[in-house]
Amino acid sequence: MADVTAGPPPRHPGGSAIALSGGQRLGRAFMHEEIASPGCFDLNFRRDPVPLTTANYTCGMCIVIVVTATRSIRRYSGAVYDLGLHVMWCSKYRRRVLGGSVATRLHELIEQKAAEKGWEIATLEIAPDHVRVFVRHDPKASASYVANQFKGFTSRVLRSEFPHLKSRMPTLWSSSFFVASAGTLSADAMEKYIDTQWERPGSKKQGGDNS
Repeated sequence: MADVTAGPPPRHPGGSAIALSGGQRLGRAFMHEEIASPGCFDLNFRRDPVPLTTANYTCGMCIVIVVTATRSIRRYSGAVYDLGLHVMWCSKYRRRVLGGSVATRLHELIEQKAAEKGWEIATLEIAPDHVRVFVRHDPKASASYVANQFKGFTSRVLRSEFPHLKSRMPTLWSSSFFVASAGTLSADAMEKYIDTQWERPGSKKQGGDNS
């Protein structure tokens, strides 16, 4: 695995123009389709076969793992598909707890869950207060299923292995998540979601969560 610390992937010149207005909020999930390119990271994936490469980028406080692999048509239970999903979720109260060994272990757990389900992680970003994944998945898995599999599994393991995550917060993850269909993703859309996650102790809880 190449360790690239000189800087982040190339910035997209016009990624900050589109907001979340084209999306829908369904319960605790934010759904968005066919939205603009990101302002920070280029998440466009080629359909042409490309060599398998992995690189780690450090961008401020973020750890970004970018995997570029051959994109191919797959088959699953009689279906032919090529599906991808952006998934993002935040720590409870936006606490900045996802650093160091916690971030390293979180990366391992996300990869483990994806392998267990037969999914492919294309991009993984772990920031101190949120996680963003681009995952290629099978057609049987709904967006909410994918998000909740990652959230529930990682929360259970991390809180058992890192006791301070139990003592500092009632749950590891906020009750909501953001999902966007494959294609490209707006930085404004992601920021819009993150800005809604300032839950404070004592505030009214919005239903249950997988955390």
